[in-house]
Amino acid sequence: MRDLIKHMSFFPALADFVLKRRITVIVFGFLVALGLMAGAPNLNFDTDARVFFDKNNPDRIALDKFEAAYSKDDNLIFIISPKDKNIFTAETLKAIGQLTEESWLLPYVRTVNSLTNYQNSYAEEDSLVVEDLITDINNISPEDVAKAQEVANSRIELKNTFINNDNSISQVNVLFRLPGKNAIVEVPFVMGEAEKLKEKFEASNPNIKVRLAGFVPLNNQYSESGQDDSATLTPLMVVVILISVAIILRSVFGVGLIFIIIILCAGSSLGALGWSGTNINNATVVAPLMVMILTVASTVHILSSVRQTMTITSDRNEWVRTAIIDHGPAITVACLTTAVGFLSLNFSISPPFRQLGNIVFVGVIAALFYTLTMLPALISLLPMKKISSQASMDKGMSGLAEFVIKWKNFLLISTAALVVVLVYGITKISLEDDFLRYFDKKYELRQSIDYYEENFGGLNALEYSINSGVENGINDPEYLQKVDDLVDFIRNQPKVTSVRSYTDVVKRLNQNFNNDNQSFYKIPTTELEAAQYLFLYELSLGYGLDLTDQINVNKSALRVTANVANATTKEFLNLDKQIQEWFKDNAPELMTKSTGPSQVFSQISSRDVPAMLKGTGFALIGISFIILIVIRNIKYGLMSLIPNLLPAAMAFGLWGYYTGSVTLAVSIVVAMTLGIVVDDSVHFMLKYAKAREKGKSPEDSVREAFQKVGMALTTTTIGLFLGFCVLAQSGFTVNKDMAQLTAITVVFALVVDYLLLPPILILIDNFKQKRKASI
Repeated sequence: MRDLIKHMSFFPALADFVLKRRITVIVFGFLVALGLMAGAPNLNFDTDARVFFDKNNPDRIALDKFEAAYSKDDNLIFIISPKDKNIFTAETLKAIGQLTEESWLLPYVRTVNSLTNYQNSYAEEDSLVVEDLITDINNISPEDVAKAQEVANSRIELKNTFINNDNSISQVNVLFRLPGKNAIVEVPFVMGEAEKLKEKFEASNPNIKVRLAGFVPLNNQYSESGQDDSATLTPLMVVVILISVAIILRSVFGVGLIFIIIILCAGSSLGALGWSGTNINNATVVAPLMVMILTVASTVHILSSVRQTMTITSDRNEWVRTAIIDHGPAITVACLTTAVGFLSLNFSISPPFRQLGNIVFVGVIAALFYTLTMLPALISLLPMKKISSQASMDKGMSGLAEFVIKWKNFLLISTAALVVVLVYGITKISLEDDFLRYFDKKYELRQSIDYYEENFGGLNALEYSINSGVENGINDPEYLQKVDDLVDFIRNQPKVTSVRSYTDVVKRLNQNFNNDNQSFYKIPTTELEAAQYLFLYELSLGYGLDLTDQINVNKSALRVTANVANATTKEFLNLDKQIQEWFKDNAPELMTKSTGPSQVFSQISSRDVPAMLKGTGFALIGISFIILIVIRNIKYGLMSLIPNLLPAAMAFGLWGYYTGSVTLAVSIVVAMTLGIVVDDSVHFMLKYAKAREKGKSPEDSVREAFQKVGMALTTTTIGLFLGFCVLAQSGFTVNKDMAQLTAITVVFALVVDYLLLPPILILIDNFKQKRKASI
């Protein structure tokens, strides 16, 4: 095998250049960083939860089409909880009515729906009366209360919407028509005004608790939780990583240098995003944190080399030269493979993950540049204290090497068995995405969502647009009957809490026009009757309470909304499958695909996994190519795949045993961590290969690899593990799961590199030697 330095001879030249032009290198490095960081002020936080949907995503296209036909549910729900647990009192109904009226004054309001302004219809002699359930909120008599309770409990469309099963909770649902010109301003503005209204209402009604839920608060939470993570996790991560490195390297000065480099790299990546004109979001907000973690992994190799060289010479120029020449190739390979891993996220169908990959790619390349130029220049220039004693971890690595060599056969079998057991856990994993619960329970919105689900159920919804195929076709009795049959079928499904459909309205109108005779609560028998009922009803509706969110413009299609409570992704999709089967068996001509934000989120993981399998394949090919170019040995190149592929599989297996479900994060973790775990294996393999090239035995080559890079690999893994553990404290589930899986993966990578890879290398090379000797 050729000497590594022969085909990467620019590292000695790089070391000479850095030492000769160190002032220039430092100044140039700072200027580059400042130039990139200048883009940071251009960043704004994207508050739209739909940022995870690409505009070319077929589910997103279907959702946009659906909302164009009806309306976009930018809503805010005031959940009303009286302390006496009784909605039907004059005091509470008055309060609900007042909140309804004041909600109309919120910015961008399209309509406000509540129990008190529910459009109650009934017959009065030969006339149809349509009026608010509570006609005068300031004068509510006991008779009004009794009537309201009777009507509410008899109307199926009000159950689990404006009243729960025991009449203890209600809601005011405010629908907005946001301009969509600047969601960064619009959503927080609406939420600010809603919070003021909530505080004012609770102050005036101390016996009523109000909680906020809905899509507007959800979108706002994306912004708030992202900023919260950035403000709390970033400083905590920096402190944890630097303290851990300081303890291991025993160099406060070295930690200070790492701090400078990680700030430059993280700032460069964030600035690059700003220059690109892309807004930051909940997924990309953690990109600078990832860059910091990965930068530490590179810088530690330089500093650990310096720490080792200190025991031999006091010449700080020699410290730098040795670090660049001995570790520069491995650092370059590790950074390039990590960059390829993150670059492969561009295969994701979700824009934030593509952006995350590109941001971290820039940060890792910056880390490579600063680690091999500015960091060595600073070490040679600044008065770094010499430490003569050998690091305790170096001594520990020698002991570990002897242990691995002595017990190589046992470790090979036992570690392989552990791998098999862990990998089997992958079979227990299922994809579960509930975008309503992407946020930690520490957030008030998450608590409100859980409260809503417990009492009403059904913030998640399946949406259907049932097309009759002709203009005004919704008045066809046959069509209406089939839609009504569908609604009945959906209502009888276990997880469905409520269904909203115009068919309930038209059946009630048919009853009203027949002197409120209960036997006429059914679909009208003629198209003329249905058309007249609809016309008269629309004329009677109050301001802003039209049916445009249930009937499309040319009256050719109806909207059916099925609210589903506490359903897993699998149950949610199975429900849709059952509905599609109903269409197939009962009304194939009306068959339509489901849509809605919940449905799109339920599909995104299953769609992203196949896409990211391609990305992982790209990363694997790219990383293997880089390793083969550097090592110039097919055998070692193929063997390097073992420690690169197994850690992620082991991590997912453990996850399968531990929790059994994963969120959207699963689709990107394999490709992302593939580039990260290569860091350890590449350093170990290169040192082993170089020792073998010198003619050393496999056992002595393992010893040299542990001695040369053991401390750096251990320090790096500890830093990565602690860094991702901090990131795992994120209140955003996608980031939390991604960080936890990555933290587990880097630990397993070290286990494989220390306990499985060396025995395999020794076994194969000894077998090769024996085979040559026998020939």
